[in-house]
Amino acid sequence: MTNVLFVTSECYPLIKTGGLADVSYSLPRALSHSGINIIPILPGYPAVLAGLTELKAIKIFSPTETDFSTTIYEGYVSQSTQKIWVVDTPDLFKREGGPYIDPNHQDWPDNSQRFGHFCDIVSRLSLGQCNLSWVPDIVHCNDWQTGLVCAHLHPHKNGPASIMTIHNLAYQGLFSFEEIEALSLPQSWWSIDGAEFHGHFSFLKAGLSYADAITTVSPTYAREILSPEQGYGFEGLLNYRRGRLTGILNGADYQQWNPETDMYIPNQYGPKSLKRKALNKTSLQKSSGLEVSKQTPLIGIVSRLCHQKGMDFLSDIIERFIDDKTDDTTGNRIKAQWIILGSGDKKIEQQLLSLSQRHPEKCQVRLGYDENLAHNIEAAADIFFMPSRYEPCGLNQIYSLKYGTIPVATKTGGLADTITNADDANKAAGTATGFLADENSLDELESCIRRALLAFQNKSLWLKLRRTAMAQDFSWTTSAEQYLEVYKQAQSWKKQQLPALLS
Repeated sequence: MTNVLFVTSECYPLIKTGGLADVSYSLPRALSHSGINIIPILPGYPAVLAGLTELKAIKIFSPTETDFSTTIYEGYVSQSTQKIWVVDTPDLFKREGGPYIDPNHQDWPDNSQRFGHFCDIVSRLSLGQCNLSWVPDIVHCNDWQTGLVCAHLHPHKNGPASIMTIHNLAYQGLFSFEEIEALSLPQSWWSIDGAEFHGHFSFLKAGLSYADAITTVSPTYAREILSPEQGYGFEGLLNYRRGRLTGILNGADYQQWNPETDMYIPNQYGPKSLKRKALNKTSLQKSSGLEVSKQTPLIGIVSRLCHQKGMDFLSDIIERFIDDKTDDTTGNRIKAQWIILGSGDKKIEQQLLSLSQRHPEKCQVRLGYDENLAHNIEAAADIFFMPSRYEPCGLNQIYSLKYGTIPVATKTGGLADTITNADDANKAAGTATGFLADENSLDELESCIRRALLAFQNKSLWLKLRRTAMAQDFSWTTSAEQYLEVYKQAQSWKKQQLPALLS
């Protein structure tokens, strides 16, 4: 049986800032069902240690060994058989705030040291230096926080193969020479062929340069990041290593996101009981302060409120639909109400709060993240809006499909891979599941929303869209099989032991 160490900086339900946490929970479970012996490992944030059961220490490092007292714990998420390992270094991870930012929403000033240390411990464990009976054959790293693991493992011919998964290329783990010097890393890493990136040291580039295989989270995004527009300066390196790059679409965990079994929502429903979805809409309208109306389409958003997600002009878009408008072509009245859950850019937050205060019956905003509300928005909304400038994969549009909540999104990345546009041909063929805007512009997105709102008024068309959407299957089974193939390839490439940038 193949042993895989799945290295991540967050994992649902223990710690979550975005989709990485959902993937870190769901993908290991799917791979374990395929016969892989997989163990996720993540830093020992207070919430992680508090959320695990049956904790036991399996390795203790003294400060003389690693600069910081560190304990590797083994535990389980409640009611789960999935084993999880935790690197507990209290000096670095036992603090208030998020995994990457402090309570004032600023990056922790010692992030290079925090995740550099985490990568060092994971690498020692991976190379069998911790005297544990379990040693991985493959180390699967995720995003910049884990990139140094690939660099540590690269020189070891008989060590495990490494995989680097890009969840978002824009987050690169950039640090100054002075910050990196404190980590006592090999000088050869500070080079254009290693992790040097325009005068900085990039944890992500270390992963991309030294990993035996690279994956990202959708086929379209894998093509997009080879271009200057979405390569964020890494397009040259990625084109150089494109033979090792695979786009694998993220899956959905339908045990967590399924309207027929969802325990967060007041009324469970399926494709043949969509009247119960309408009850969820009424319930959320009442609890949130929106006008209770079956006829008014409810548009939901669960997102980081940031430029990437297209949220910087969200208030302008909402303003265009906050009052009834007349469609010049059909003469139909166009109106909608909005419910938004998320946090991010303070300017965007204030714009949306101001809009909500002026029109509370038509627009409601909840800042932060609330798992219960996220599920209820999916179950209650008629439309889910994702105007992303780029979207490596996206999960909410996949959840929306299962909930019969029709996505309106930009045609990019994983959104393009999972939503079938409701153009005339696809509607006639019965394959349409949502509405895609060709570009991220105010006018194009307004037009796309307008098409969805007009479709909403056609009851038979809308019912067909919903049932077709709910019939889509983006479970992890297919994606897990693709990861298994990448694992085999990575092990083969590892044996070749070619130089990092030539491999």
